[in-house]
Amino acid sequence: MNPNRHPAGPYREIYLALPLQRFDNREIARGIYRFALPTHHWICFFVDTDPEVIRSLPINERTGGIIGRFGRPELAKAAASLGIPAINVHGGQPMEGLPMVGPSHEETGRFAARQFLESGYPHLGYYGLKNEDFSECTKKGFVDELAGEGRKVEICEFTSMRKQRISRLGEAAPMDWLRRVPKPIAIHCPQDFFGHEIGFLCSQLGFRVPQDVAILSTNNDEILCMATQPALSSIRLPWQEVGFRSAQLLHEIMEGGEPPSEPVFLDSPDLVTRQSTEVIRCRDEVVEKAIREIQARIKESLDIDSLAAFCGVSRRGLEKRFRAVLDRSPLQELNRVKIEAIKQMLRRDRRSIEQISDELGFSSAVYLSQFFHRETGMTPGTYRKRFAASGHQR
Repeated sequence: MNPNRHPAGPYREIYLALPLQRFDNREIARGIYRFALPTHHWICFFVDTDPEVIRSLPINERTGGIIGRFGRPELAKAAASLGIPAINVHGGQPMEGLPMVGPSHEETGRFAARQFLESGYPHLGYYGLKNEDFSECTKKGFVDELAGEGRKVEICEFTSMRKQRISRLGEAAPMDWLRRVPKPIAIHCPQDFFGHEIGFLCSQLGFRVPQDVAILSTNNDEILCMATQPALSSIRLPWQEVGFRSAQLLHEIMEGGEPPSEPVFLDSPDLVTRQSTEVIRCRDEVVEKAIREIQARIKESLDIDSLAAFCGVSRRGLEKRFRAVLDRSPLQELNRVKIEAIKQMLRRDRRSIEQISDELGFSSAVYLSQFFHRETGMTPGTYRKRFAASGHQR
């Protein structure tokens, strides 16, 4: 008999080490309940992520298991010591002895880097937490992806997440770093509250967001993103799916299944664009003006001759400037922006292709589908299905 199998009964007691003051933990809890409530009799108890608290949890014949954020070795050891099935909802390095489900923080960093590379930012930075696994993994993906393109990253890291953030905002080091880095610069942060801090520091130092400092954070906590002025662009991670899959995996182990030997990564990051990255800065004012016009008129029909006239240059002159700055043509940039707009609509809701076509100014749904297939190699319907399926184990 599998030692992980627990006796069946009318209900199971499940511990959730998920402090609910955090947005991502609330989303994980939603996913867990989405799995548990329809067909499984789980009673969930929320507990602190403290090693001593976890080690002292009462265990009885009704205790099914524990799901939690065990991103530090002392937490993972405490969870493993309980002798019950335990799932680590985490996206960094696996902790020995615990099955892991989460978004890959390293892939999130790579995703952020690709957004910056596509947008043509001249200088790039990272503002995160030193010696914390989620931040170190995000930084690694971000730096490695940019290094592959020969790009340097300006890095500022602090050492304690638990320190009062208001006191850190008064420290000289982050402010000196922000003064010193070349501008315009695009900065990636591994959590929204770090992006919120950068926004606050910019306001104190008189730097314009996004003209001088563009900010892209992670998690898409709408309260924090909208509380920042201007509002933060953020990478939305599939935390509800993480919760659902972790509960599903815990159930399988409680029923006698074997824990997976490899991490279960659910990689479907989604860019939510707000004002903090709205303006693309580059070393050519004409190209910048053209990019702004492309973004402003994304829902209209825009041809390159009209774009060149708007910028006060010839079409040939605009082509040369785009090639020199972005290594692509104005038409390629226009198509890239349109494709990204279509992808975001396909990912975020169930609007029909006809509705998306109307909103983005295409002459017909057929033409939109042909355009999307030509640029991406797949139909809009196929893309939507693949994105929906990307929350499954890789």
